[in-house]
Amino acid sequence: MIGIIGGGISGLALAWYLQQAGKPYILFEASGKAGGKIRTKYESGLILEEGPNSILCDENCLQLLEATGCMSESLDAKPVSDARFIWKQGKYRQLPSKPQQILTNPFFSWSAKWKILSELLKKPLADHDAKETVADFFIRHFGQEVVDYAVQPFVSGIYAGNAGKLNLDLTFPRLRELEQQHGSVLKGLAKSAGKRKRSLNFKQGMQTLPMAISGKLQHILLEAKVEKILQTESGYQLNYSQLGEIKSMQVDQVVVCTPATDAALLLNDVVPMFAFSLSQISYASVAVVHTQVNQKANIKNRPLGFGGLHPSIETMTSAGSIWNDLVFDGRCNSEQALFTSFISNATQPELPQWNGDKIRSAIWLDLKRGFQIPQTEPDYQNLYYWHEGIPQYESKLRSIWDSANELQTEKLHFLANWKDGVSLSDCINNAKKLAASL
Repeated sequence: MIGIIGGGISGLALAWYLQQAGKPYILFEASGKAGGKIRTKYESGLILEEGPNSILCDENCLQLLEATGCMSESLDAKPVSDARFIWKQGKYRQLPSKPQQILTNPFFSWSAKWKILSELLKKPLADHDAKETVADFFIRHFGQEVVDYAVQPFVSGIYAGNAGKLNLDLTFPRLRELEQQHGSVLKGLAKSAGKRKRSLNFKQGMQTLPMAISGKLQHILLEAKVEKILQTESGYQLNYSQLGEIKSMQVDQVVVCTPATDAALLLNDVVPMFAFSLSQISYASVAVVHTQVNQKANIKNRPLGFGGLHPSIETMTSAGSIWNDLVFDGRCNSEQALFTSFISNATQPELPQWNGDKIRSAIWLDLKRGFQIPQTEPDYQNLYYWHEGIPQYESKLRSIWDSANELQTEKLHFLANWKDGVSLSDCINNAKKLAASL
C-alpha cells in the first residue's frame, strides 16, 4: 500500500496513474476538496482563478485531460494571447516573440539588439558555475537590458521571484543544456524547436481539473489530515485526524505531496535533519487581485494580448496582470473587462505588512495608469493572499533535492512543486514517472 499525503495536482495525478496501473494506494487530503493551489471562485457571473490561470499542456497532460474527461470542458487560449506586453517608458510595448522580430521591433535599444545577435557566435563552454543565477546567465548571453525588460518580468510572472537569486540549473535546466551543446542559446532554440504546447483553461475554470481527477479516484480520504509519520519495521504508520477522530493506517511506502513547510512538520520524528532543511526552503508571498470594469469600452488603449508585465526597474507596484477577458471565453460578460494582477514580496519586500485595502488600491492605481481608465473606483475587486505562494529555486535547493532522492531507498518519496519544477505540467509529468517506479 502506498500512502499519498496531499491532494494537490501532484498527489491527484500520482493517485490516478497508480490506479491505472492497478497499484494499491490511499490519498489523504486535509481539506474538504482536492486541488491544492488550484482554486476557482465564482462571483456574480465572473470566473476568477486564485491560483494557476491556465495549464500549458504537453502530450502527457493532454492524455490525462482526455482520460479524465476534462478535454470536453477545455478552452484553448485565444490567438491574441500569443502577444505579450511589457511596461516600458510609460506604455505597454509588445515584446518580440520571434528572433526575426528583434531587429524590426523597436522594443530593445540598438546596443541590446547587437548583444542579442552577437550571442549567436558563442561557443560551448567546457565548464560552468553550478551556482550561477538566472540573471547572471542572461547577462552573459544577452546583456543587462534584456534581463531588466524581459527576463526579470517573466521570472516574476512564473516564479514570483527575483532572477538575481534563482539558480539557472534548477529553474531553467534546458537553457544550460542548450548552452553546453551549442554555445548560443538562440542557436540551440532554433535547432530544437518542437511542437508548441497548448495553453488551456476550462469552461468552469481551472478547478475542473482536480475535481475531474478526484471524482474518478477510488481511494481518496477528504478532511483527513495526516498529523504524524512514524517509521515501523514493515514501512510507515500514518496518524491522521478525520471528522474529529484520530486514526492510523499502516502503509508500505509514503509519498509526501505537500508544501515544504508542511512536509517538515510531518517528518520531524522520522528524518529530523532533513525536516529542518525543508523548513529552510524559501517561498514567495503572492497577492492575487481580480479587478472588474463593467464598461470595457471605457478602456481605450489596451492592446490585444495575454497581459502586461512590469519590470521592477519601472515604477509600477504590481508584477503585472493577465487580461482575462481577452484570453479565454466566459470569464465575464462581453461588455466587461477582467484583470488578474499580482504582487510578490520578491519585488515588494514589505508586502506581508500591507493590509488588503492597500493591496487593492495599489493594483487599481496601476490599472488606471496603464489603461487611462476614467472611473474613480473599480466595479469589483477580489483579493486572495498566498502566504507561501511559489517555492524559490535558489542554489541551496540542490542539496535538498539530493537528500530527498536518497530517502527513496527508505521508501519515502517526495512529489511537490518545490522539487523538479513548479508548473502544473511538471507536476503531472513527475507524478507519471514516480508512479511507474513505485
